[in-house]
Amino acid sequence: MTEPSPPTESPSQPSRPEVICAKCHAANAHGANTCGACGAHLYVSCHHCGHRNERHQLRCTSCGLRLHRTFWRRLRKKVFPDASMVRPQHVLLLVVMVLAGFLLILLIVDRKLLF
Repeated sequence: MTEPSPPTESPSQPSRPEVICAKCHAANAHGANTCGACGAHLYVSCHHCGHRNERHQLRCTSCGLRLHRTFWRRLRKKVFPDASMVRPQHVLLLVVMVLAGFLLILLIVDRKLLF
């Protein structure tokens, strides 16, 4: 007696869903690491647990932490690349901001800015 052959998959029903590119929204094969249309990475690794997540997800599916940095965190990293080292530009920026705030307060108190 012969054993029945396992059912074969039809081309209309793939075994794994396609991965959608977060940048250009093109559909890519499940095993691809980069988008075939724009070349963007399709996956990002969690900084906390190392789990591989699709790039469009905001939080890790394994541990739940944020996958992408916020705008303010990226800006802070550019302005202060090494947080332990204070540079002259940082001191100058602080002095300018304090003086601007002081002048703004003086204008408000003198009612020149308010109607």
